[in-house]
Amino acid sequence: MNQHFETGAHFLALAQRLYDLFLNQRQGERSPLQRGRAERADPKELRDRLQPMLAEIERMSEVARSREVELVVFLINPQEHDGSFQAEQWAYNQIVGEYCRKRYIRVVDPLPMLAGVANGRPILCSFDDYHWTREAHRLAAGALFDYLTREGMLSRRG
Repeated sequence: MNQHFETGAHFLALAQRLYDLFLNQRQGERSPLQRGRAERADPKELRDRLQPMLAEIERMSEVARSREVELVVFLINPQEHDGSFQAEQWAYNQIVGEYCRKRYIRVVDPLPMLAGVANGRPILCSFDDYHWTREAHRLAAGALFDYLTREGMLSRRG
């Protein structure tokens, strides 16, 4: 819901917090609103799930090359409200990274840096949804700037 209807997502998050608060759930138990999110997924299932996106990356790469423009894939991962990043997020990045490198498509993966800076603290996501905070955007922009500069695609001047 959050990707298409942000207000509804805020209400859903509030309802989940109220449900958890008033029904006094045991620590670690997931509410019905959280059930169904896989903790870990089969690598083949993940690859299958990513195929439409990987095909889109390939099409973007073809268009960029035909116009003699560099494509840089920048990976974005949401932080969980407990401060962690799902194992699935790391697997997604590995699959996309390998796909891009095999095709000589540039890829920037800020997840290791973001996880290191967060150090298990939920400082990179909004309190009621998965949108990045200002700090997360600042760190990600810095990682992208460093990559583009290091690769000679951007000068430090101006």
